[in-house]
Order: sequence, then structure tokens, then C-alpha cells
Amino acid sequence: MLIGEVAAQAGLATSTIRYYESIGVLPEPERINGRRVYSAAVIQQLKMIRVAQSAGWSLAEIQAMVTGANTHVARSQQWKANVPAKMAELDAIIAQAKQMQALLQASLACRCDSLETCDLV
Repeated sequence: MLIGEVAAQAGLATSTIRYYESIGVLPEPERINGRRVYSAAVIQQLKMIRVAQSAGWSLAEIQAMVTGANTHVARSQQWKANVPAKMAELDAIIAQAKQMQALLQASLACRCDSLETCDLV
């Protein structure tokens, strides 16, 4: 497949695919007459990137997983090895959001004339 076909099937811009290649998230494809030619497997790779991003992984984290130092370890195992740290990050974000939610709810009941005199802030 050519890059335009991949982009259409994956719902991405061609520039995004080229960027993923440049940072090592996607391997460089074969070139025929200077044009990128992809196997059908690239669609699965792009789906994996999308899933990882939706789970909160940065492109740097995805790149490290894809090009991990231990090439004898399956990607799924690399993923699982990194999940506890990502879960801890998400737990911290959730805790901060709950604190903010509690502050906002308390502010609705506040009868202060100004923020300077309010005990909530």
C-alpha cells in the first residue's frame, strides 16, 4: 500500500505517518522508485499506537516500547511491564481531579464576599 492508502484506512494524515517514522514509532517502510510501500501490518501498528495514546502513553513512551532494548521480549510483555507506572500516574491525576471537584463543590456553598476573604482558596 502507498502512504495515502494507509492514511485513509487509518484515519490519519500522511504527515502523521511520516512523523511516526521519523521518531521511530513506525519502522521505515520499503521504498520502490522512491515511494513508501507498506505492508498491511502497518494498519495494526497504527491501531496499537492509537490504543497506547488513548491509554495516556506519550509518543516517547510508545517509541521506547516499540524499539525496546530487549528485542527478545514481545511487545505485549513490554507493555505489561510499563503498565504499573502508567497506572500510578493515572491514579495521581484522578486524585487531583477529585480534589478540584471537592473544592468547586464547596465553593458553591461559600458565602464569602470576595476570594481574598474566602477560606477555600
